[in-house]
Amino acid sequence: MGFFGRKKKNSRRGFTLFEVIVGIYIILISLAGSLTLITYVLANSSASVNRVIAANLAQEGLEVMRNMRDLTSDVGGQMGWNYWFTCNCGPSDGDWRVQYNDTAGLSCDWDRFLLFDYSSGLYQYQTGEETPFKRKIHVQRLASGVEAIVTAEVFWTEKDRNYSVKADSRLWNWK
Repeated sequence: MGFFGRKKKNSRRGFTLFEVIVGIYIILISLAGSLTLITYVLANSSASVNRVIAANLAQEGLEVMRNMRDLTSDVGGQMGWNYWFTCNCGPSDGDWRVQYNDTAGLSCDWDRFLLFDYSSGLYQYQTGEETPFKRKIHVQRLASGVEAIVTAEVFWTEKDRNYSVKADSRLWNWK
């Protein structure tokens, strides 16, 4: 008997089977949601890295074209301006390939994968491991004869989806 003659109630009460099942269900749902979110974040971080690389490759393509214009403009006047986007393989307006260390001219075989050279840390076409990136430089000379629109576009495929990044610039005969 308990205090004041009352019967002592059992103060130790356990969980019922139903409460245990509901608790496990709630824990499993929260873990599944967390794992789905982690998988999504990891998949998108890879795509983000490739977008940054592609944007830098597109910008590099524009910089190479500016360097070609600047170096050949020293030839002089309109001839120098006309020389920087000439190519042995076709008309000056069109799609081309350029490389960071080659400002001598444009190559018409743009549809090649860029290679990554681990020793130098640079993307190029001569040596290195093949990457998923292709870069196309499009040059369009405007009717004025002293202005051109240069567009650099980088393409890649990731997990059966095609992506591209595009950057453009206008170049003038400023000399």
